[in-house]
Amino acid sequence: MGYVGSQGDIGYTGSRGDIGYTGSIGYTGSQGEQGYTGSQGDLGYTGSIGYTGSKGADGNFGGASFYYQWDNETDVELVANGYVLLSNANVAAANVMSISVIDRNSANISSFIQTIDDSTSAIKGSVKLTEEANTLNFVIFNIVDAHTDHGNHFDVPVSYVYGSTLSPANGTNIVVSFLVNGDRGDVGYTGSQGVTGYTGSKGTTYVSNTAPTPAVAGDTWWNSETGIRYVYYTDGDSSQWVQESAVGPMGLVGYTGSTGYAGSQGVIGYTGSQGDIGYTGSQGTIVYPSAGIAVSTGSTWDTSKTSPTGDIVGTTDSQTLTNKTIAFANNTLTGVAPLVSPTFTGTVTTATADLLGSVRSNVTTVAASTIDCSAGNYFTKTASGALTWTVSNVPTSRAYSFLLELTNGGAGPQTWFSGIRWPGGAAPTLTASGVDVLGFITDDGGTTWRGVQLMKDSK
Repeated sequence: MGYVGSQGDIGYTGSRGDIGYTGSIGYTGSQGEQGYTGSQGDLGYTGSIGYTGSKGADGNFGGASFYYQWDNETDVELVANGYVLLSNANVAAANVMSISVIDRNSANISSFIQTIDDSTSAIKGSVKLTEEANTLNFVIFNIVDAHTDHGNHFDVPVSYVYGSTLSPANGTNIVVSFLVNGDRGDVGYTGSQGVTGYTGSKGTTYVSNTAPTPAVAGDTWWNSETGIRYVYYTDGDSSQWVQESAVGPMGLVGYTGSTGYAGSQGVIGYTGSQGDIGYTGSQGTIVYPSAGIAVSTGSTWDTSKTSPTGDIVGTTDSQTLTNKTIAFANNTLTGVAPLVSPTFTGTVTTATADLLGSVRSNVTTVAASTIDCSAGNYFTKTASGALTWTVSNVPTSRAYSFLLELTNGGAGPQTWFSGIRWPGGAAPTLTASGVDVLGFITDDGGTTWRGVQLMKDSK
């Protein structure tokens, strides 16, 4: 082979050609399969339950509060701006609270006071008077009727419920708190009677300033400092004192019957002029009658008279009778009568009578259901079902009262005679198998009666 010739000179590099077009983006590949989910880790331990916090203090009386000063005056017409007063120095006996329309901070509360008795309930609401510097000194009243607007102050009818009966010092700063009741709701339908449950043990009621221990379910406790009532409740897991949502109104105290009017004294007749003094006659011979009752005939003694019987005649003499029966036919016995074991029939009227010993009344058994007021003042009846009561022969122009001893009154509905005003406006619940004692009094001839249950299920 022949020799390879030497390399020739490298040729010149040609000019760069134009840049080519960018190609289109390729398709996105499909997503790979999702990996498996790892197993759940172990559950951590539950922490221990924290300690129960201490019980908070009892809350204050709810409602709207205003700031006043105490006035020891009891004339409700003399209340001054910024003051509040009661109609009786004995707080528990007060029946009217008089409050200025301007409180001690010069705020006018007239528009609020106008609303406190708008409720249709018998108890319109409550009012609490608290000494501002000593909150343990307080008194609670129920608002029992509509207020009276006197322009510069309001008179609010109240009834004592609980608290101090001593008035604070004159000028003491007072907080007046109102709690207004809602309207009385419509009467709901009477549901069907449920199955009678077992009779539980009777709960105990405590009154103290600290929660009593030990306690059982159903016990009740009045906190004597705050006036709040609690019930001891067991829910299966724990037991505790639970505040009641509302305290029921106290029953109204029955009215005391008015004292009968004393008859006016007759006009004293004029004393006639004294006649001339007669001549003194010569002294005669004294003749003494024999033992017994003697009546002078003018010249002799008549000793044939026997002990008096029948009516007592005369109105100006003084007679003391022992073991006598005095029959009156609607006559009047006046003055002080020193009578021992008397028996009166008919109507006896006396301005003043001193009775030595007991005063007794007939016990009258009611045959049907009519109280005959002329028969006495104490009546008994055993009910066997529903009764409709009436009264007859009610005395007029004087107060009259009677007691009714009713056995098994709850065995059926009792429809009472018209005109009865019960405490709280509702007739009492009577005992189905037992004895109740009820009292009734009228001072207007039976148009209006005040009725009250004096004893329930008397044993």
